[in-house]
Amino acid sequence: MALIKKASEGKLTDPVNLMADYGTFIYTAYTYDDMRRKYHSVLLLQTGDFEVQNTSDAAKDLSNWMQEINQQVEQSSSVQ
Repeated sequence: MALIKKASEGKLTDPVNLMADYGTFIYTAYTYDDMRRKYHSVLLLQTGDFEVQNTSDAAKDLSNWMQEINQQVEQSSSVQ
C-alpha cells in the first residue's frame, strides 16, 4: 500500500507515439478513498502505441514487478 501511495504522487509524462497498431498495455494500481467510498486508479505505466510513464520510483518498481509477472505467465502458457 505504501508504494501505491507514493506512486499516486508521481507525475505523468506526455504521451509518446512509439508504434502503430500494437495495442495498449496499461499497468494500474488503485487507492481507496474512505470518505467517498470509491477507488481511484493510479497509472503506473502505459505502453504500446503510446507510452506514458509515471515518474515516481514507486510506480517504476510496481510496473516492473507487474511486467515480470506478465512475462512469467506468458512463458508458462507457451510451454503448455
